[in-house]
Amino acid sequence: MELYKAHNQWSSRPLDERFWTLEDAKNKCNELCKSSEVREVEPKDLGFASLNKELVVDFCFEGSMTEEHPVTNWAFKQICNKLSAPAGFLEKLPSDLVSTILEHVLEKQTSNLNTLSVLLDNTTDRARCFVSTKYHRIWNHQVFDRLIDLKQFGWRVPPARPALNDPRARPATEEDILNQCTSTLSINVGDLIAPAGVYVSDQDMFVFLVNDQYTVDDGTGNQLLRGMIFWNSEVGAASIGGLSFLCDTVCGNHIVWGAKEVTEWSKKHIGEALETHAWDKLALVANQYAQQSQKDDYTKILRSRNTLLGNNKEESLETLFGVTRKYRLLLSDTLLDSAYDRATTQPRYGNPNNLWAITNGITELSQSSMYTDKRVEIDRSAGKLAEIILA
Repeated sequence: MELYKAHNQWSSRPLDERFWTLEDAKNKCNELCKSSEVREVEPKDLGFASLNKELVVDFCFEGSMTEEHPVTNWAFKQICNKLSAPAGFLEKLPSDLVSTILEHVLEKQTSNLNTLSVLLDNTTDRARCFVSTKYHRIWNHQVFDRLIDLKQFGWRVPPARPALNDPRARPATEEDILNQCTSTLSINVGDLIAPAGVYVSDQDMFVFLVNDQYTVDDGTGNQLLRGMIFWNSEVGAASIGGLSFLCDTVCGNHIVWGAKEVTEWSKKHIGEALETHAWDKLALVANQYAQQSQKDDYTKILRSRNTLLGNNKEESLETLFGVTRKYRLLLSDTLLDSAYDRATTQPRYGNPNNLWAITNGITELSQSSMYTDKRVEIDRSAGKLAEIILA
């Protein structure tokens, strides 16, 4: 199975959102945080106007003088969403007309709206987002602090070819090259590389890391790399979440080839326990992928390969159906049937009747889902299925 989540970022991010290192990105996030201010505003104290052909939002914070702030594109979409106004249509209209329309809509909606939390950028004077007061923000620089800590366990940003005409591009050195990545698709010494894998914008952050120091034998002598992807948003554009996996190799375009044991998690920015949950997940990755876990991972994979669920498709599915129903796992009969068929198309999984093949078939199907919650639900159930059968 191939993962394209990191590749999609590699192919689409503009130059000013790409960074060589975690430290450089953290510095950028620190600057954004220091220039930011969080304030609350009541719907009755909101207003809209047009200034120099640009839409501005009028705020009256806690009875103070009215302030006018232009908004980012993301904040504009958020306030339109709060007012049930069509942002896609309105952004095509002149700002004076948009302000008139939003004023009218706001007048009708005020009694139905709750207090808003506004994130202001005091450097640009723009409103970065409008969220509920229940929104619990994790700042991007906090995430980078934890990711930088993972470097001691062998985590690093994989090298990538330039996706754009980047003046920072340079030839790859020995230090840039990943161990075990000997494919012609991977970066080799002398290939041109550019900043990629670490991205920060005013909306979100995204990081792609691999660990080539502590590889895992898949039971056939093939050494698997460990990988992790992490994302967050300070402005409500995304949940905080991560994805971990084993893989055969990573190419210069940041496509992950031969991904296995894919596990994804995400959590909305609500609740005081959010940070504890997020940092526990990061700590789990660090501990799980420390050197002493190599033997454990190898043993688990070998056991999964050697655990037959049946002698044929019918017997294997009967076993799976029995386990999922007994333990009420969220894996449908149709999904398990499709997972078995998917496993038969991948010779590297071995006998499609073994647990390793089936769980990887389930993971491949989960990654085809458009919805994060659905992928997480399937992956979690697949992991539980393996734990129950191997217990």
